[in-house]
Amino acid sequence: MSDRQHHQQNRARALNERANAIHALISRCRRMTPEEFASMPASAIRRLSAKQFSGIVAHIVSVPQPAQTAIGAVSPSSTSAPLPSVRRGRSRSLGYRMMLTSLTCGLLASGLIAMGLLAVPLFARREPVIRPQNASHWPMCPRLSTSVDGCLYRVTNRLAWQDAARWLAIPEAELRRVNGASGGVALEAGQRLLIWRGRGQLTR
Repeated sequence: MSDRQHHQQNRARALNERANAIHALISRCRRMTPEEFASMPASAIRRLSAKQFSGIVAHIVSVPQPAQTAIGAVSPSSTSAPLPSVRRGRSRSLGYRMMLTSLTCGLLASGLIAMGLLAVPLFARREPVIRPQNASHWPMCPRLSTSVDGCLYRVTNRLAWQDAARWLAIPEAELRRVNGASGGVALEAGQRLLIWRGRGQLTR
């Protein structure tokens, strides 16, 4: 098995284990009372997406909460006494819904703020890449991704030009032109792939 296949297998296993853990967490939360869910650790709540959290909240508040204790404490001979207990139960249910709604809004707002902070660097102005015309002096790329530019990548296993172009988000014809490779379907192990997006500047 190649390093790439081994990496893909480990990644798929990790994603499957994470999905199973999230599914188990959701199932456990859906069986909780509003008080139990409200006391959940923040670290566990952060593992849920906004959609998953909202679904749990909607399920919990839709499940009728038992009120036998409050009603059973009233004398059976009284016909009007249970009403205040029922009203108190409804008030508590409304309070739980308001509390959980506030918690949902807070988490959604926090998520939006975090997404905004992460997006800032993406839109920030980057310094242009400056490289010498002799590409043999260029730095090595740590991996093939859409973020690398002005570097050399050493192929460790046989790599199709089509796959390299897809991972780099560079048209295959342009990638071949930059590397002076018009023929061949794949790069062999040990070859160096020159990555240049044409956005920077070449110096003497």
